Amino acid sequence: MILANFTKGRTYQRGISLIEAMVAMLILAVLFLGIAQVLARGLVSQRYMNTQNLALLEMRERLQQSSETNLCTSPGSLNWVGSVSLTASCNESEVTISAGGISVPVTAYSITLSTTENDTSTELFGGDGVIRISDG
Repeated sequence: MILANFTKGRTYQRGISLIEAMVAMLILAVLFLGIAQVLARGLVSQRYMNTQNLALLEMRERLQQSSETNLCTSPGSLNWVGSVSLTASCNESEVTISAGGISVPVTAYSITLSTTENDTSTELFGGDGVIRISDG
């Protein structure tokens, strides 16, 4: 008699709880995949930002260590990392400064340091791989 009631109860089970658990697991799996993708993109962006920050610091140091005329006339070796080189472009312009009725012409330099566009710089910095900083 007990066995008959046990088998009779099993015939009425429909597996709804199992389906609900599977749907919940599917929703959680999609949620975790989304979180993993966002985290991965954040890490890639952080890597690009770190290398760009290092490049900008190096460029600023080059600008501070060298005078304008040295960078414009003889830039020397401006390699940063491997095949990523820095290019210096200089513009001169005459500026007249007037104070108290006295005018003095002064040569002003505008210097731009930029990285060259190649596969290495694109891999390091993302995008087109070019970073520019100017002084002047």
